Amino acid sequence: NNVKPSCGCTPPDWSKEDIAPGAEGYVTVEFDSKGKDGVQKKSVTVTFENTDPKNKILSFNCEVMGAE
Repeated sequence: NNVKPSCGCTPPDWSKEDIAPGAEGYVTVEFDSKGKDGVQKKSVTVTFENTDPKNKILSFNCEVMGAE
């Protein structure tokens, strides 16, 4: 139904069409590390229309290391 990122540096893309039971969709997220440094913890909340619970949080961690 919807995908909401924790910040603007992780824009998501996802299956916009209805997904039948047992079928598959996709969620992709790209992290823009520009202006970031050190450990980063990011997430996106995926909202489903006909599930319980309605929300599932997908998260990832990374470490951005500056150029030497």
